[in-house]
Amino acid sequence: MSWQEAMQCVEQEMRRYQETPYVGLNDAGREQLEALAEERLGCKVPEAYLAFLKEHNGFEYNGTVLYGLDEEYSDTEGVVGMLELNEIYRENEWNKAYLFLGEGNISWYVYEVATERWLELDNPSGELQRVFEDLDALLTAVIGESLIG
Repeated sequence: MSWQEAMQCVEQEMRRYQETPYVGLNDAGREQLEALAEERLGCKVPEAYLAFLKEHNGFEYNGTVLYGLDEEYSDTEGVVGMLELNEIYRENEWNKAYLFLGEGNISWYVYEVATERWLELDNPSGELQRVFEDLDALLTAVIGESLIG
C-alpha cells in the first residue's frame, strides 16, 4: 500500500468520526515555509516534503504526527508546527544535523541535512532506528503504521 492509499484510509476513518483531514499548503504558504526555515532554522525544507505539504499540511492520527507549516502562518487549524518544534529540538547541538519532520510514540522522523537521508530515530535517545530510501518510503511506513494504531 502506498502512502497515498494509506492516507485515503486514514481520511475515511477521520470523516467517520467527524474529524477533518488537514488540507494542503497553498503556494504562498509553501513560499513562506521555505523562507522561514532558512531564516529561523538555517536549512532548506526538502522539495519532496514541500510537495507532501502541498497535499497535506501536516498529519496527526493514532499518535503519529507529521509537522506542517505552523498554525500562526497557515490556515490549517491545529497543525503541529515544524518551525516551532525544530527551534526547540535544535537547542541541543546534535539535533542541528536534522530537520525534524514528525514523531510517533517512540520515534522521531527526520531529514538528515548533510547526507540528505530520511531517518527514523529513537525518541529520546536519538539512536538510528531505520533509514528510508526516500520520502515516499518514510511516508508509506509512517502513515501505514498509524493505521495499525
